[in-house]
Amino acid sequence: MGVLIFKFIDTPPYRLQKEVHLAMKQKLLLGKPLFENVFGTNNTIKVLDFFFLGENFDFTITQIHKGTELSRTAVRNAIEDLLDKNLIAQTREDDKSKYFQINKKNNKYSLLHLIYKRISQDVINS
Repeated sequence: MGVLIFKFIDTPPYRLQKEVHLAMKQKLLLGKPLFENVFGTNNTIKVLDFFFLGENFDFTITQIHKGTELSRTAVRNAIEDLLDKNLIAQTREDDKSKYFQINKKNNKYSLLHLIYKRISQDVINS
């Protein structure tokens, strides 16, 4: 731990910022979802990122499963978590499937949307 702290103290701020920026850019270029790059590899984050990519559409568990490459169980658990947090809502149901969409009426949506757009712009501009 002491070595790490010493390394950060010994590193000029501009160089550290550049290293962090380059590391972030490299991760983003690997094709990982945007929120996953920022917040981690949690399955719920992957599913939330998927919803932001298609924020004007609703999706079935199968579509989310294929789009995120998560297991159906992982998608169901993430959906349950996001429903509990009111970040997504069920929009409709047919004979075989339920459809879900990002909940734009949730107060947290505006902040998450802003963060998502800013990070997207930063990636595009860098």
